[in-house]
Amino acid sequence: MNRNLALFFAFLAVFSIVNAIPHQMIKRETKFLQCPSQYVRKNTVTIDQVTIDPDPPVSNQAITIKGHVNTTENIVKGDIFLFGFSDVNFKLLGGNRTGICSDGKTKCPTEYYVIDFSITAPKLPDIYFIAAGIV
Repeated sequence: MNRNLALFFAFLAVFSIVNAIPHQMIKRETKFLQCPSQYVRKNTVTIDQVTIDPDPPVSNQAITIKGHVNTTENIVKGDIFLFGFSDVNFKLLGGNRTGICSDGKTKCPTEYYVIDFSITAPKLPDIYFIAAGIV
């Protein structure tokens, strides 16, 4: 009897622990922060509401990037929107560069740019960076 009672309490303890473990992992979303680079317009470009799908990107599969850019300086002919992947040593793994005024959708000069394109993600290492900006 004592043995059955001990097994019953052991079962309840294990069952309680299993039920306390979260069943879904909390998904982290990709966030784009201000770049400290001297090659990007400082304090003039804000990239808002950028989403990538799928998030996180999957190696060698198509991803869609959407969002918009606001600037305090006009975007003019010759400005380029860059989107790229790099490893921890800042080696470029792949990406996309688009002439903003030559994309056929944007009239320049402008202070607003809509981001909407798809690319194939490169082979991604375990740790990588995603960069987006106007140069």
